[in-house]
Amino acid sequence: MSKYSKYQKQKTHRPTELLPIWRGIGCLMAIILPAIAYFGSIEFVRIGLTKGWPIPLNLLGFVQFPKWVWKFPLTTNLLSPIANYQNFYAILVFSIVILVILSGIFSLFYAIIYRLVGPPVRTEFDAPPVKGRNIRKSR
Repeated sequence: MSKYSKYQKQKTHRPTELLPIWRGIGCLMAIILPAIAYFGSIEFVRIGLTKGWPIPLNLLGFVQFPKWVWKFPLTTNLLSPIANYQNFYAILVFSIVILVILSGIFSLFYAIIYRLVGPPVRTEFDAPPVKGRNIRKSR
C-alpha cells in the first residue's frame, strides 16, 4: 500500500453510449435534407418560370461545355447527363440555398431538443464555477 493511496479518488467512467435517436438525426441531416433540397429546388425553378420570377438568364437553359470535353470518352460519359439537363445551374443554386436554410432550421431545433433532454452541462468531474467578480485595479 502506497503512502498516498488513501487520498486517491475512485475513478468512475462516463457512459459513452449514444442513444439511437441521435444517429437517426444525423442520418436525416446527411441523406434526407439534400434530397428534400433537390426536389424542392426543381419545384421552385418550375414555379418561378411559370410565375415570372426574376431568375437570371445565365442560370437557365442547358449547360454548355467546351468542345474539347467531348473529345474524350470519359468526360463524355460523365458530363453528358449534365449537358442534357435543362436549367441545371438554377436547380443547383436553389438546392444549395434551400439546403443551407433547412440545415440551419434543423440544427436549431436539434440544439433546442438536445438542451432539453441531453446530458447536464456540468458533471461531477467539472470544477465548480468561480464566484465573485473581477475587480480592475489600476496601478
